[in-house]
Amino acid sequence: MVEQLRPGVIFAGYQIERLLGTGGTGEVYLAHDRDLPRFVALKLLNSVAGDDGESRQRFLREANIIARLSHPNIVTIYARGEEQGRQWLAMAYVDGSDLAAELLTGPLEPQRAAAITADVARALDYAHDAGVLHRDVKPANILLTAQPREWALLSDFGIAQSSNEVRGITENGEVMASFQYTAPERFHGEARVDRRADVYSLGCTLFAMLTGAPPYADADLPRLIYGHVSAPVPSVRALNPALPATLDSILARAMAKNPRHRFATCTELATSVTAALNASRPRPAALPPRETGRHSATPVAASWNQSRIILISLAVVVSVGAVAAAIGLLSSLMGPSSHSSALLTTTAPRAVPTTTPTSISTSAGVAADGCPVRRTPDMVSGTDSGSTATGPDAILGFQYAYYVLRSGTAARQFVADDSGNVADAPKIQSGIDSVPPGTRYCVQVTRLTPTDNDHWSVKITQQPPGQLPDVFTQTVTTRTAADHTLITSIDD
Repeated sequence: MVEQLRPGVIFAGYQIERLLGTGGTGEVYLAHDRDLPRFVALKLLNSVAGDDGESRQRFLREANIIARLSHPNIVTIYARGEEQGRQWLAMAYVDGSDLAAELLTGPLEPQRAAAITADVARALDYAHDAGVLHRDVKPANILLTAQPREWALLSDFGIAQSSNEVRGITENGEVMASFQYTAPERFHGEARVDRRADVYSLGCTLFAMLTGAPPYADADLPRLIYGHVSAPVPSVRALNPALPATLDSILARAMAKNPRHRFATCTELATSVTAALNASRPRPAALPPRETGRHSATPVAASWNQSRIILISLAVVVSVGAVAAAIGLLSSLMGPSSHSSALLTTTAPRAVPTTTPTSISTSAGVAADGCPVRRTPDMVSGTDSGSTATGPDAILGFQYAYYVLRSGTAARQFVADDSGNVADAPKIQSGIDSVPPGTRYCVQVTRLTPTDNDHWSVKITQQPPGQLPDVFTQTVTTRTAADHTLITSIDD
């Protein structure tokens, strides 16, 4: 038995904090970085696996591959090396849990399962496009950041082998994967394995998220293999009747025995799941036409596809218990700016209740792909939490409350009380319900004219999980009075 490292020990320059987990090939420790003030996850290959030439080469090869994969949903590798005869990897530490731990308490809420699937699908398709197969997609290898904005990251690209994993036949003589999530073609030594094997494993993982158990969970290994190779895909609805019926056909395609019958990419699977869940939700009632104000207002159609541009200008009411916390957070965010340009003139914040939540994350990780973070005298962009210091800051604050806090009451703190064409909080709920949880966004605000501090051109990029971004444009009018700036109208 290999002796584990004790807390406080220095290994390869990293100070060990505690053991995070163990597997068949080694251990993972929480450690202090040797160069920067941060924690890292330090993975060590144990001496038994290190003495096996194939295991050692696999460890090094996979480390080199992952180091080239730079993606927000893939755990980053910082460094690798050898110390005291043991190979090691220093990786980003994810403060949260893993999906396997979450599933110990039962199935996930379907929209949460869809968001996690979309995150993992993005990571897998990125790796596949780079020529890398994961080969070990399962809940234990999906890390989840802490709430309120959960983010899924994929780890262990074929490196680790935990105690519930066994070896099967491939052209190299063995595979390293949990049989409960293994594609049927991987049980045939001469079968060609491609990205669709990961599609199958992601389908099994989604099944587990929706039901609390993998599709084939027999404790008898031959019967478990038979399930993957020959048994029909179980009905997810039989285990969770509340789910939409279309999910059965989606999972049947994802876990088809013949790889040619599966989704071609993981994102196709994730997009189908999100669409199925959205289609099963009650459609929001149409909002009444807005009154004509300084800018013309347009009627709102009943369909979300027709009304989403207008709904972006709205926000949603959170539950009564969370309203005070959301407003309290805004109170702490509405501080003065330190910039001195005309656009960024500092003014005092608007008075709001001061109840503050115990903890909340920043907006990091909610930005849509390619979102620029920029602030000039004539343009502001990003996902900043905003303030009431300037017009652009009020617009940023409104959208932050919409996408991150998901609170219509909080968003209304950035709107003037006499605004004629921004809906009140109760009417906002139907709009936010049409936006899938986990949707990322980006706000870009520019002046309409060089000297106008009241009228702004706003471009909003909205990127639902597993989908390409949509772009909407608005004209927003603001007014500065009583030492704070608020939104007076939003026009499409």
